Amino acid sequence: SKILVDYMRDKRLTAEQFVGVSVPRSFAKTPPELDKADPMSFLYQAGYLSLRLPPEEAEDQSGPVPEKLDDFPRVETDSFKLSKTTEDVSYTLDYPNVEERSAMSKRVLESVLDDDDVEAWQALKRVKKAFDSEDVNGLIEEYNDLLARLPYEDYKKGLSKTRVKDSTIVDPGELLCRSLMFSLLWGAGLRPIGELHGRLGRSDIVVPHNGGHWVIELKISHNTVQDDRAKAKEALNQILTQGYAEGLGKPIILLGLAVNEPQRKATTWVKRVGLAGDDVWTLLKPPKPASSPPPEVQPA
Repeated sequence: SKILVDYMRDKRLTAEQFVGVSVPRSFAKTPPELDKADPMSFLYQAGYLSLRLPPEEAEDQSGPVPEKLDDFPRVETDSFKLSKTTEDVSYTLDYPNVEERSAMSKRVLESVLDDDDVEAWQALKRVKKAFDSEDVNGLIEEYNDLLARLPYEDYKKGLSKTRVKDSTIVDPGELLCRSLMFSLLWGAGLRPIGELHGRLGRSDIVVPHNGGHWVIELKISHNTVQDDRAKAKEALNQILTQGYAEGLGKPIILLGLAVNEPQRKATTWVKRVGLAGDDVWTLLKPPKPASSPPPEVQPA
């Protein structure tokens, strides 16, 4: 485990950056040498990642396309009778099971916390407690603590070429912030769902908990306090207008979150309980400017 933690830290990897990435059939048929493999190949060959059929192939094999990536059939052998030609076939990366996904999330947190598994365990306990008590501010406090410890620019650079579904390149700052939130939630024993289909789109994060659901939408802010507030409101409005929370079990907690990239922290968030509840805002105070040094006293 320590070897993997060191590897994750050295390569600046997150637990979520490979999930949902499409890879060609040759990815599994011609494995590279482990010591020369890129991180995606290394984690697959070492057994930490697995392959699943893409949505269209899952439909051919087993009826309707599942709602969640976790439900797609895993590719154990080459025995699937694929409907496309070999050149066109692609698989989708994911973890073998929820236990391995949670374990990898904990390893990421240990790598950020400089291999301190006790501190990581305590942080994850606080995250779980925050969900149990519906304490959004407690959750964001743990999230900001991790953002503050992260070698942010190094991770962004490592994520700059990451592709997700449909070969779309995602903004590395947004991907990093979202991935870190996923790591917190998975590591705490929760089961967050990414990009769950709503009426008009796909949400960032949905977390089933105690019979209800949290719906979290995250936006990146680059400028002022006013921009932070606008981004948080935009995130909440997106949850509502796109129908991300419709049909989910109650109680429903909606969370629009703005992460200020220059400050490297979530600075503003708006919480709503239920689709028609009141908005509860939290705005962190901006950092104080450095004070000017006192004028030197001239000798008489």
